[in-house]
This record gives sequence, C-alpha cells and structure tokens, in this order.
Amino acid sequence: MSRVQAQTFSFLNLTIFSMPNPKSTSRQDLQPRNILRFLSVGFLMGTANLVPGVSGGTIALVCGIYERLIFALRTLDRKSLSLFLRGDLRGLWEKVPILFLAALTLGVAVAFLSMAHLLSFLINSYQSFLWAFFTGLIGGSILYIGREVGKWDLAKAALFAASTIMAILLTGPFSIQLPTEAPFLVLGGMIAVAALLLPGLSGSHVLVVIGLYGFILEAFTSLQLQNLALFGSGMVLGVLVFAQAIGALLKKARNAVLAVLTGLMAGSLPAVWPWQKTVTERINSAGEPVPLQQVPVLPSTPPDMTEGSILLLCLVIGIFSVYLLTRLQEKNLPSLQNPQAVKTESAKL
Repeated sequence: MSRVQAQTFSFLNLTIFSMPNPKSTSRQDLQPRNILRFLSVGFLMGTANLVPGVSGGTIALVCGIYERLIFALRTLDRKSLSLFLRGDLRGLWEKVPILFLAALTLGVAVAFLSMAHLLSFLINSYQSFLWAFFTGLIGGSILYIGREVGKWDLAKAALFAASTIMAILLTGPFSIQLPTEAPFLVLGGMIAVAALLLPGLSGSHVLVVIGLYGFILEAFTSLQLQNLALFGSGMVLGVLVFAQAIGALLKKARNAVLAVLTGLMAGSLPAVWPWQKTVTERINSAGEPVPLQQVPVLPSTPPDMTEGSILLLCLVIGIFSVYLLTRLQEKNLPSLQNPQAVKTESAKL
C-alpha cells in the first residue's frame, strides 16, 4: 500500500466508520466526527431499506454498529420514560445515548426523503446491475458474519437452515393486503421496524408482502404527514418491543443469534438475483407502472460480453464494499471479534 493510500485509509477509518464501544458516553458522542459517523451509517441503512430485498440491519451489522444499536435501543424503557416525565433531562442524557440514536434516525430519514426517486429510477432502468451489486454485498456479508459465529455445530446449522427458509418465504411472491386505516398503518410500522432490526429482512419487501409498500412510499414522496405519523408511531412501538427481545437473546446466546442472522441474509439472496420476473406492478406518483413484486428467473438469453462484464463488476464491487467496510471498523470495534467484550458491555446496559 502506498503512503497516499495508507493516509486515505487511515482518514476514512478515523472519520466515518470507526465507532465507540456500545457503552460510550454522551461526551464522546458530541465529537463532530462521531456525529458524522452516525449520520453516514444511518443514511446507508435508510438507503438500503428503500430497496426491496435489502436490509438496513445488514448494513448496521457490516458497519459494526449493530450490537451497539440494539443495546442503545434497549435503554428506551420504563425508567427512561419515568425520567422524561419527571423532567430529569440530565438523568435521561446519562442513561440514553441520545445523540447516537438521533443522528442515526436523522440519517435514515434523510435517506428516505432524498433517495426514493433515485432508487426508483435505478430499479426501473438498471435493475439487473443494481441487484448484482446487492447480491455481492449480501454474499460478502454472509461470509463475514458466518465467520464470527465461531464453531458451527448441528444446533447452529439447524438455526441457520430454519432462518434461511423463513427469509425465503418472507421475501417470496406471497402477499396479503392490509387495509390502510390507522390501526393497520401502526401495525405496518411495527412490522417494518422488525425487518429493519433484523439483517436479511428488508423493511421494503416486508411492506410489499403485507400490501403497504406503495402506500407508504407515496406518503413519503408526497409528505402525507398524518399517514407518516401513524406509520412512525408503529415503528417507535416496534423498536421498544423488538430491541428488548433481540438484546436479551444477544446477551444469552450471541453465537446462535449470529447464526440466525446469517441465515436470514442467505434467505434474502433470491430477492436480489439480477434477473427478476415482475409478478405485480404499482402506479407511482408520476402515473408510471413500476414493479411491486418480482420472482427470480434465469435470463431468457445469456448476457452478452458487455452486460456480463458489467454484472460481474457490480457483483465484485458489492463484495469489495463489505471487505472495505469491515476493514475500516475492525480495529476500532472489537464487538464482532471479541464476544467477551460484548458480554461485558451489554451487562452494563
């Protein structure tokens, strides 16, 4: 590695992807470079969740903040609510990593508002190339997280297989149609945030399965505040419920949880296969038909040399992105490399 490359790598490592330990202080979070990191990862998570078949949880896991995120969300409990209602803002500040969660949330929101049109264009115009990139990204993530499970035994293999099958079913061509009344928008928010917290389950694709994807995307693009408020309240409620459950499982059986998360990512691969057949469509805000549900198929004709080369390049870029992200955070985030460190940190929470 040349001196310039080394300096560039070091700069990125220090400014964007290295994260403090899960039990970081608010003073550390106040540092501008930490706020930039949280915003950047939140933006990547939000962008991923706009693509049906891709999970923001996968991005959090690869960027090394997944476990910190889960344990940070677990601090939003009855004690935190009590502190808030009593007006004890100092106690709330010391208990909850507010800046970490706020910066991530802002990054996700900015991605939702700014990337919806661009991703719709890419999906409509360059779908196979976009899917090839995400196939590489998810495939590389499976190899990386699977390595962190430790020793694979029959129980972990069974968990991997079961979660793979579940993810295939949830990302398949099956769907129901939930009504768009207020209670169901809240329920949809809870289901979507569960997918957001679980790598391999795409919030967008799960919304497609329950029939709310087009409605919620339209609410974002046209700023339907009432519907967004209902959906958002469901997401908040879902965070309170599912973060507690996932955090408890991570503390008691971390390697088994990682095996399940790896299986969920493996089961999501068919959803991002470069060649898809459209099963159902929806009409976007411009009055144009766009794919809503798709199933993987073999190409009707083999790709020519140019198309094949670009597909392969996109696949390699996706895999290399995982390698780059993990290299940039490994030195500063021991959580995936040191399970004992995670147990120690989570015990404090």
